[in-house]
Amino acid sequence: MTDQAPSAESDIPGKPTSASRTTLSHIMTHNDTNLLGTVHGGVIMKLVDDAAGAVAGRHSGGPAVTASMDEMVFLEPVRVGDLVHVKAQVNWTGRTSMEVGVRVLAERWNESDPATQVGSAYLVFAAVDADGKPRMVPPVLPETERDKRRYQEAQIRPHPPAGPAPRDHGAAGEEGGGGVRGLRRAYRGLKRSAVHRHPTSSPVTTPNSP
Repeated sequence: MTDQAPSAESDIPGKPTSASRTTLSHIMTHNDTNLLGTVHGGVIMKLVDDAAGAVAGRHSGGPAVTASMDEMVFLEPVRVGDLVHVKAQVNWTGRTSMEVGVRVLAERWNESDPATQVGSAYLVFAAVDADGKPRMVPPVLPETERDKRRYQEAQIRPHPPAGPAPRDHGAAGEEGGGGVRGLRRAYRGLKRSAVHRHPTSSPVTTPNSP
């Protein structure tokens, strides 16, 4: 893992998972559709990034920028008239970065049937100060058994370094750089390593609950 978790001597008090857990809901309209008449995947990805960004900002207590997104998994098409719920929470924290797990659910706006999971993703956010430089984040304190399991699974997944980059807030590594190119290189092998080392930790099989 490239961004180590805060040491026990850290002066920053931890925050429980529930302190920043967020749900973003949105009704899909014709403005959100693609040429096939279903909701454009990019619309869902923006909602995912928005919800995850809110979680990262709440947990870190300030600005946080998207450093990387694990592959976005689309399980079912989303249609006009669907009420989409994007549920996000902090799974793991390093010194200046956070992994946010996201689960996307959809239900018909005028029906009472249970919502269906339609997508999921993991995102890594870097906390930055007013100058765009990395700052320390509070350690996350898992509360439930599910939170603890997600924390353990997040420790298995490789996390790219998070820090400042001269021309991109995607950021260089804390221990000497790498930048956005390094982030992309680090994540190119994520799918292969997840399959071989921990097949049950993919976003599909371990989605986030509210």
